Amino acid sequence: MPSLNRGLEVYFNLYLRRRIPTLVYAMGRVGSVALFQSLYRRGEFALHAHVLEPENLKRKKGKRPGTSKWAYKQIVCKQRRARIISLVRNPVECMVSAFAPEVRVPLNGRAGSTDGATADFSDQFRAGYFDRQRHLLKLNWFDSEFKAALGIDVYNHPFPKETGYLQFQEGPFDVLIIRSELEDETKSRVVSDFVGTDELPIVRSRVGEQQPYSEVYKAFKQQVTVPEEYLDTIVNSRFAQHFFTQDMLSAMAERFSAKANLHVPCPPRNV
Repeated sequence: MPSLNRGLEVYFNLYLRRRIPTLVYAMGRVGSVALFQSLYRRGEFALHAHVLEPENLKRKKGKRPGTSKWAYKQIVCKQRRARIISLVRNPVECMVSAFAPEVRVPLNGRAGSTDGATADFSDQFRAGYFDRQRHLLKLNWFDSEFKAALGIDVYNHPFPKETGYLQFQEGPFDVLIIRSELEDETKSRVVSDFVGTDELPIVRSRVGEQQPYSEVYKAFKQQVTVPEEYLDTIVNSRFAQHFFTQDMLSAMAERFSAKANLHVPCPPRNV
């Protein structure tokens, strides 16, 4: 269950006021918290979840997934009408953001500062992220989470890559998928139209450059590269090919590869 006050609030909105919930349901590090907070502060009946699939929820035991469990039981299982908003982000940027807090830079034998000797960020990224296959969690999230929990296969719905957002209806759910890289003004307009409210100010939340590890994060982003075999897997994944243009994928490959002319082949292959 959510906290007591939050629990009372969501039950009041769902059962007494009979409001349609808006569930911001997305993988981590895509801007979903900021979007949820923007909706919540605007007075919308908004909920937030990274995990809804039952087996994944069980693995979150002890990690306070209360609102997620509530949303699954009260909305998904009961097939109540709801608005579902999910976000997608440049997958390598997303992975960099997820791993950055784990980066360590030595300073006279101590960790946590960018002063002194510079750590090999790319080696840390490979060993701590790719060698443990963590990149596949992001690439497969719409299958292992979204489809598994909601029964909705987003890959059956062509995504307008140039526009950067898609709205469709399936079962009791109105779904909006939006690319995080869109300008805040565009995101505000699209989300406002979707939920039927006045223009929504987008609240920034947990920006990496503002975190306690911000100096490490900045240096990591500037210096990190991705081994070719992993970068090839990412840019050719079904996820990347479905949501991003070939120009975007080429730019992604060039930015994060040690080889400036990494080839981005077509057609996509499933990951």
